[in-house]
Amino acid sequence: MDRWLRFRASGAHLARRVKDGPKSLPVRIRKRVPDGSYPVVLRESDAMRAKRREDTRDPRACRRPSHG
Repeated sequence: MDRWLRFRASGAHLARRVKDGPKSLPVRIRKRVPDGSYPVVLRESDAMRAKRREDTRDPRACRRPSHG
């Protein structure tokens, strides 16, 4: 998520294939496009936030903003 946010902040347009399932990244589907793919909005999961809180030693770190 950190890399994705840094790349997006640089103005880059990104594409990434992600798995669909209970262990996948939390996403919100925006629409289906003709090739059958789904542009999505990525969000930081509870587990990702907990890991970042642990890594940064900031127990009050807020959830990162959604992107997509």
